Amino acid sequence: MLRLWIALLVIASAAAAEPAYVEGPELVPRAGWPVWLKDYRQGTRTYETSGLAYAGRDDDGNHCFFLADDIGFLRFCRVKEPGCELHLEDVGFHPSFLDSLAGIDALDFEALALDPPATLRDTLRGLLTLEGRGQDPRKGTRLIRIQLSRGEPGWQVTYLGNALADNRYWLDSTGSNRGLEGVAITEDFFYLGLETIERASNFNIDGTVLFIYDRRAERISAHRTDSFGIYSICGLAARGDTVTVVLDRNRQSLDVLCWDAEERGRLLSCHRFPLDLPAPDGLRYGVPSVEGVAIDDEGDIWCVTDPWHGHYQAIGAAPESLLVYLAAEIPMLYRYDGDRVWEHIE
Repeated sequence: MLRLWIALLVIASAAAAEPAYVEGPELVPRAGWPVWLKDYRQGTRTYETSGLAYAGRDDDGNHCFFLADDIGFLRFCRVKEPGCELHLEDVGFHPSFLDSLAGIDALDFEALALDPPATLRDTLRGLLTLEGRGQDPRKGTRLIRIQLSRGEPGWQVTYLGNALADNRYWLDSTGSNRGLEGVAITEDFFYLGLETIERASNFNIDGTVLFIYDRRAERISAHRTDSFGIYSICGLAARGDTVTVVLDRNRQSLDVLCWDAEERGRLLSCHRFPLDLPAPDGLRYGVPSVEGVAIDDEGDIWCVTDPWHGHYQAIGAAPESLLVYLAAEIPMLYRYDGDRVWEHIE
């Protein structure tokens, strides 16, 4: 049995210097972005997209991702450039996957991460989180290991078991439609982020919790994020063991946490970057709900939206096409120039 212990880390202590909190510049999408998460060639789209994982490049140099929708779909997404053209492909479920999740009222996929290095291969492994719903949300709140395999007719996901099965320490802070919405993997760590520690009906003033599992020491640490100024975790990505990217939906910002390479678990700095979140063609809408983040091989940062039902409305005069797409609640895919982030930090 895996032996773990949980330590609540107090980042600001007498023994350690206070981390630096730095406000960075607003991040504006790259030219041509965002785009609707729609494959116009096939007439397919995504629904309530919450998870985003970078999978590498194909033979033609196109960026490839896996997407998780919180209505129980996984999809492979190929981004063809120039033109920002999306090709979507459904990921099939191996019988073992469906059997392992039998009895859950609704499959609510939230966060998805792949084992490093994220290079496109025929077999990939990673982690997937599920949020529970209904009267017994604990039953559906899961962190599982998965394998993605490419064959005929396409990609398929296989269940590999619960991750950290004997230590579901996050359960006391979860509820219906409220659980782990961020996950990232590095060589040495798993990063797991709770959406919030407040109940959905309460205004969140207490932030949330970032759990860090040290894969070598088999140790869990828990970090309250209110001291970082982070009030929700709806996506996580990592750039090596010492840099964690947090997507804060509530503040519509990207937060980059830099950790001490020698003193594991010690935060050195938190850099906040407000996100400019227009609709395609620079049009405006409300309310943006970004819930997935990934970093590609060049360091660019990608985000997806999970539209809030009833809160996906055009602001001001808008063409009919925008009104139709917003009414259909089609998610969006954003791309930001990573150099603006990494140059600011370095």
